[in-house]
Amino acid sequence: MMYFSVIRLMACLVLAAMPAWALQTSTMRNLDLCDSLVQISSRRIAKQLRTPLFPQDTLHISIVAHEGAWMLENALFAHIPKAKRFRALDSNVFRAKLTVRIADLSTRYFACAGNFDAVAREISCVLAANVETRDGTMQTLEQVTEQRRDTVSRQSIPQLESKQYSFAAANLPEATPNLWKQVIEPAIVILAGALVVALFFLVRTM
Repeated sequence: MMYFSVIRLMACLVLAAMPAWALQTSTMRNLDLCDSLVQISSRRIAKQLRTPLFPQDTLHISIVAHEGAWMLENALFAHIPKAKRFRALDSNVFRAKLTVRIADLSTRYFACAGNFDAVAREISCVLAANVETRDGTMQTLEQVTEQRRDTVSRQSIPQLESKQYSFAAANLPEATPNLWKQVIEPAIVILAGALVVALFFLVRTM
C-alpha cells in the first residue's frame, strides 16, 4: 500500500515540476485558425445578404486581391445560398455584385508577463463588403471582425506557423529574463528529482 502511495507522490512531484507548455495538448496551427476565422466572418457577411434589397438576385462575387483570397472565396461559396452566388468572371450579364475585401488577416505575438516559455497569440480577421445593385444602388455592409487569443509555448512556434503565408507568421517578442524560470524552477526540478530517487531507495530498503 505504501509503495503505491509513494508512486502517486512521485507522479505529483514530476507533474508539478513540469513547465506549463509541456502539459499543453495539441494546438491549432496559425493557418488553420485564420481559415476558421475567415469561415466565421464569411458566414456573418452572408447573413447580411438577407435583406429586401436583393431577395432573389443572383450575386456576382468579387474578391479584392489578397494573399488569403482563396480561403475567402471557399468560405463565401460555402455560406452564400446557391441561388444567390455567381462568380464575377462567369458572365458579362450584370446582376447584383458583392465585393468583399480582407481588411486584416494577421497573426501577432505578445510577451506573457511572468511566463518566460510562453507567448500570447492573437489572430485577427476583418472583412469589409458592399453590394451594388442593377440600378447602381450601393449598400455598404457592416464590417465584420473576428479575433482569437490564446497562449502558446515559444518552442511550438515553428510548428504552428506557415511561413509561405505572411498572415500565418509573425515576429516573436524578445524573451525577458525571468528569475523564476532561469533559477528557481530548475532548482525545483532538480530537488524534485532528487526526492523521487531518495523515496525510491527508501521504499527498496523497507
